[in-house]
Amino acid sequence: MSRKDLRWGESFGSLFVMKRFIFLLLPVFFLSCKSAPEKINADLASLRAHAERGDEKAQWELGSTYMKLGNWSEANQWLLKAAERGVIEAQYQLAQNYEKGQGIRKDFVEAYAWFFVAAERGHLQALNGRERLSRLLSHADLEAANRKAFDYVTKVPGRKETPAPSPKDSAAPEKKTKPTAPKEN
Repeated sequence: MSRKDLRWGESFGSLFVMKRFIFLLLPVFFLSCKSAPEKINADLASLRAHAERGDEKAQWELGSTYMKLGNWSEANQWLLKAAERGVIEAQYQLAQNYEKGQGIRKDFVEAYAWFFVAAERGHLQALNGRERLSRLLSHADLEAANRKAFDYVTKVPGRKETPAPSPKDSAAPEKKTKPTAPKEN
């Protein structure tokens, strides 16, 4: 018997063992699959409990999960809550859903506003979305979208704040003098 025959026999034998192993594990696999929906429902319930308590990360995760499950209306409700609490990814995803009409009415003005908010917080893809929609909107719609975006930026936590200039800042700069040591008598 040659080495080649021996290797073929070994591989044939291991293939037989592998088939037998798979055949024995098949029922275990199907039993575990039956409990998968129950596990998903339990995970969703736990995530929902955290989201309802105001956890913005849980709201984002719940919205994202509902999107994956195809429940767009439920997804958008949770994405809106997370976006209003400052989750940048939720702001971006909500903007995309408004732009595409995913489970929500297609609204370019609303999409632009949420793209604007996410872009202001540093989301680069949101910046691209905002630029894309600015070319599609009419002048009047763009003005309305900018007003809405400004409202969102001022209301949503996590915004980049620039302090308002004080009257002292707008006046001519004061002449700086060097402090002098007190004179001794």
